[in-house]
Amino acid sequence: MIPYFPFKGTDKSAIALEEFHTVESVPLHRHNFQEFVLITKGSCLHQFKNISMPLIPGDVFLIPPHQEHTYTIETPVSMYNCQFYPEEIADWWVEQFGGLIKDLTEPESNNPISPADLNRQNIIHLSVPEAKRVQKMMEIILHEQKEQDFAFEQVKQDYLNLILIVISRARLRQFAIVPNKESPRNNIIAKPKSLLRTTLPNRSIFPITPVNKTSVSVIFGQSLSQRLDFPQ
Repeated sequence: MIPYFPFKGTDKSAIALEEFHTVESVPLHRHNFQEFVLITKGSCLHQFKNISMPLIPGDVFLIPPHQEHTYTIETPVSMYNCQFYPEEIADWWVEQFGGLIKDLTEPESNNPISPADLNRQNIIHLSVPEAKRVQKMMEIILHEQKEQDFAFEQVKQDYLNLILIVISRARLRQFAIVPNKESPRNNIIAKPKSLLRTTLPNRSIFPITPVNKTSVSVIFGQSLSQRLDFPQ
């Protein structure tokens, strides 16, 4: 039976943050809380949803409760691991941030050039400034968690909120998902489609290569040829 890892928190914030520097792999496990991970140094292989993906500095993702995953670590790696219970943070928290959590852990996969096709583990890669900003906020959470000064639990919750917002914005940019608007990826696809149709209607890309789905697939890739909807 796959074990459940325990929650590490000891205060009422419903948040527990740890920083790891390790060369030891993490066995297959699950947990009944949300888990948020940021890689800061080194690399490792993360196995989740029956897929293995390498993680590098700047990679971040959330693991939903009860989901099995494991890390294979062969070289030194540093990461922040944040565990939290959304429903226990505050009465208003789930209403305000619950959708954000759901989007990060269960993103839609029906966008053109689906993110799931590119990355079924839904890993989000932060830019260097974003990663530094998130790391700084995690350091503040660790400090508050250790010192436990006045209102430290509130501070931990507030910084977690800010971190999740930064990650969500990065995800929107990475996967070109614009709320309540048509995905920019449609325009990305439409432009080459229009160009090929108007400039090469009866020509060949190469002297012996007709312009059809097969030739476009060979030259530009299967995903693009499917979206361009050329004849066979």
